Amino acid sequence: MTGTVPIVVIHRDKQGREYIYPVRSAEVLVGRASSSDVCIVSQFVSRRHALLKKRGDGWVFQDLDSTSGSYFQG
Repeated sequence: MTGTVPIVVIHRDKQGREYIYPVRSAEVLVGRASSSDVCIVSQFVSRRHALLKKRGDGWVFQDLDSTSGSYFQG
């Protein structure tokens, strides 16, 4: 990913603690499973929740039919 602006996945838990995960590859699996690139331990996160993929100059976020769905806050 040389020459691209790094992005991060930020997660805040119910206690307000913030977790920051730098994205280091062109495809990132987000989920509750320990094998996920970004592991979020929460009852609202599916084992394989979503996939973040580099596409051209941007990124695509794909919900993997998670039980709780995915929400963005911008």
